[in-house]
Amino acid sequence: MIIGRWIGLVSGTNRGHLLIDVLKEDGDKITGSMVLLDLDYPSLTAKFSGKRDGLKIIAELSEFKPIGDGLPRSGNFSATLDQDLKEMRGAWATDAQTKGEFQAYKEQQANTTQSGPLLSGQPKSFATRTEVLPTCYLDVQGLVGLIAIAVRGTAVTSPMFSFSEQGDTAIRVGIEAFAQDPTLPDRLHDFSITMNEQWEGKGYRNVQLNFTKYQQNTVTVTGEDATWVRGKVAEIVSFLRRHQTPVNFLYRKYGTWVNSIIFFILLAALPSITTVLKRLLFVVIVFAGILLPLLAVYNRSFPSTTIFVRGTRSAPYRDLVLPVLATVLATLVVMVLSAFFTIGHWRALVEFFKS
Repeated sequence: MIIGRWIGLVSGTNRGHLLIDVLKEDGDKITGSMVLLDLDYPSLTAKFSGKRDGLKIIAELSEFKPIGDGLPRSGNFSATLDQDLKEMRGAWATDAQTKGEFQAYKEQQANTTQSGPLLSGQPKSFATRTEVLPTCYLDVQGLVGLIAIAVRGTAVTSPMFSFSEQGDTAIRVGIEAFAQDPTLPDRLHDFSITMNEQWEGKGYRNVQLNFTKYQQNTVTVTGEDATWVRGKVAEIVSFLRRHQTPVNFLYRKYGTWVNSIIFFILLAALPSITTVLKRLLFVVIVFAGILLPLLAVYNRSFPSTTIFVRGTRSAPYRDLVLPVLATVLATLVVMVLSAFFTIGHWRALVEFFKS
């Protein structure tokens, strides 16, 4: 039986989180409803009916809400279940020329009766605020503190975690399911936390935290009360500022200036190189052989986010060893190359260093 609540992710022309309620399974026929919590557009609700043939599902989508220009009125999806009937993956399309793929996992912590009915439609007005978050290091205790702040003032009881590891995306519902999962790696960098009242049929307040390894972290808060929205964003930002690392913060904020500085240094060194061919070769070697690998070292050493699923961060200074050594080595190599191209041969280069 696949009756119950399924939670997942949608990709394609739309992206966001998916909530599916399989309400009835009679022989090979299934019926239910779903909510798409779009990250870029208003959320949609729809009903579906179709057939299940073993591990295959084919269904039609109808009764989309809200109704409006450019919004779908009908659609379809197909999916394949795993052997344990706990995961489904498939494709979807609508008459609004939207399409994509989805994956969903059966919720174990609650069922549709416990969570309440799906809400339909949208509030007449709501406020949304998105803000960039500080870089941060969090252990499980810090993560619990962050979630406590995020859910305060909402009716959410089970936040949803989605995270990427080695190209795969996984979903966990509830902090206990996340923190006690033995299959999780010791550290996570790319993940999101969603606390949405609409999933649980309790309202329209939504807090979406997106954390990445290399890009900016963001928070998006939605609700009917603009004052509450602004206050919630401020609370979350203030909490994470107490968990940020100064070096990571400085690199993420001013790292782009490093490239500009290096570019001007190259411009200053080029006139001393006699021929155009040597100048071109010097630039190619420095950029491809030194600056790009150095940038990769910096990105790896100064991630935007690190969550310690097990244990805590120890000896923070160790994170600086590799980038400092790489910077010193890169500087020496650039000096050697500059001297070589300027003086023209290795013997003169040796004399240059002796002097």
